[in-house]
Amino acid sequence: MSDAFNPITPRVGQRVRVDLSGMQLPHRVLEPGVVVVGTVTHIDPATRRLTIRLDISVDGYNLVTADPGRILAIS
Repeated sequence: MSDAFNPITPRVGQRVRVDLSGMQLPHRVLEPGVVVVGTVTHIDPATRRLTIRLDISVDGYNLVTADPGRILAIS
C-alpha cells in the first residue's frame, strides 16, 4: 500500500497501533477488530513492510511483519 492511501508512515523506534485483523497464524486467522500496540523495529527498504515488536503476545508471537496500511496510529 502506498503513502497515497495511508499517510501514516512510522519510523523505527516509534510506537504504533497495528490492525492485525485477518492475519494468518499457523493454526487460525485473527478475527476482525484485533488491534495491538507495539514498537517498529525494522522497515524493509524494498517492500516498506514493517517489523513490529508487540507489547503483548498474540498466540505466542511477539513480532509481526505488516504493511504500513495496517498502522492505525503512531504515538
